[in-house]
Amino acid sequence: MANSTSSASLLSKYQEYLDRAAGLNRTEDHAPLSLPPKFSVGIVGGGMSGLYSAILLQQHFPGVEVKIFDASDRVGGSVYTYRFSSEPNQYFEAGAMRIPCIDSHRPVFSLIEFLNKQFPDDPIELMDFKYLSLEGNRVFVNNTKQKNGCIMSAKYAAEHYKELGFPEDAVADGEANKLYLEALKPLSEAFETNFEASLMKYHDMSFREYLSRDLGWSSKKINYVEVMCCQTNDLRDGLLEQFFFDGIFDFQLTWKTIKGGMSKLPELCAEAVQRRNGVILLNSKVESLSQSNQSVKIGFSQPKTKDLIYEEFDAVIMAVPLPLLRLIPERPYFGTDAEQAMRATLFDPMSKFGLRFHSRFWERPDLNPPPSFGGQSTTDLPIHWVIYPDYGVGEKEKGVLHVYNWNSDSMQWRILSKEDKIKRALHDLQSLYPEVDIAQEYAGGEPGSEHFLSQAFEIDWWGMTFYLPGQFHEFYPAMVKPQGNIYFAGGHLASSLAWIVSGLESAKRAVSLLATKYGIKDVDYIR
Repeated sequence: MANSTSSASLLSKYQEYLDRAAGLNRTEDHAPLSLPPKFSVGIVGGGMSGLYSAILLQQHFPGVEVKIFDASDRVGGSVYTYRFSSEPNQYFEAGAMRIPCIDSHRPVFSLIEFLNKQFPDDPIELMDFKYLSLEGNRVFVNNTKQKNGCIMSAKYAAEHYKELGFPEDAVADGEANKLYLEALKPLSEAFETNFEASLMKYHDMSFREYLSRDLGWSSKKINYVEVMCCQTNDLRDGLLEQFFFDGIFDFQLTWKTIKGGMSKLPELCAEAVQRRNGVILLNSKVESLSQSNQSVKIGFSQPKTKDLIYEEFDAVIMAVPLPLLRLIPERPYFGTDAEQAMRATLFDPMSKFGLRFHSRFWERPDLNPPPSFGGQSTTDLPIHWVIYPDYGVGEKEKGVLHVYNWNSDSMQWRILSKEDKIKRALHDLQSLYPEVDIAQEYAGGEPGSEHFLSQAFEIDWWGMTFYLPGQFHEFYPAMVKPQGNIYFAGGHLASSLAWIVSGLESAKRAVSLLATKYGIKDVDYIR
């Protein structure tokens, strides 16, 4: 298994390889343009890539005029803290919820340090995030329990994996998480030995194909590991994308989250942009994009306007997911390769569902297994993962849990109405906590009551970008290249997919490409 330093090195090598393939490292064959007296950049998308693009532009382009457009009523994109009330601890992370403490994610911590210098009276405070609590987190799969009738703890399940209800030949080689990590070791060793040869060997292979063909795993063994470590059908995705997502570090490492909610990160980013005269327009849906040799025109709508409002910029950065970019009604044709990438890129759908309870019942001392103070429980029921808050531990107040699934589990989940989702989530939590009256604990009361719907919050995301085998290798060059004065950013354009750092990485690349055009060098992460 690669350590933190070597994992950062592998990611760096991968990104360098991708940029060479896209021709981004070639020397410009023309003299840089002169920066006009008033240089304006429009940014479509107020998520982390859009906000970070604005901060970098303000750092490197003297007097730049930046305007961000976002169709929603908030900044942050997939960084989203939902609050049931203004009382302490009555929230859950409906989007990104943790930051791994490894070298490749250092830009996120550097951004936090930068913001804290800007806002010393209201700094971002980091706190520990517990990924797993072996003693208290629960496992309920294949409708199996301990021999004494109790639900299994994560520790018990790891030590008694043969009791989990999987076929004997599926579990014969050991505990699932151990098998998963061991399967990744040959990849780490191969990439560290001969990086480009390994890329050529594995770039068009799925994780499932690698396990089956290279390691000789049976389909039953693959299913066992997928159920216990991933989401349904996760392993059909590209091997390289899975490897660079979580294969290069151990989930037992240190994690951090933001005290009071992750949304504070994009909110302070927005304040930093506005402090330097940047403009952020919320509830502004971009529906038209056109360009001439000199400028790019954006047409956007707002709730109270019937006709589009048009504004012109020297350059535009599109910092939105590919499905949203593709669905802009009026826009330039970006060429066959880029259009294919927008049409065919796989987005694993992801759903998060928060529920509020009268008490933090999962922390009751009489529970068996013991209480959960952070971490997550795992089940093969539709809710799949149950995330326990690290904040407010031990408090005598209402508590919030969230359930979390993606890929095929999310596709099945999102067809339910909100009322049916609540009913199903309470049913599955009851299976996980048979010693607790879950319906009685739910703060929304019974179905049909006044607060039944309001004490739950649902969000279905476009999803996490996990390209099919060979897609990222093929699509990245087409997706990352500027189209005239239009540049592209977003978490789908980064070697480490689906993390906050992905947005920062792509923003730095977009701004660097724009800066090169005007002879501005050394665009780097905020420090």
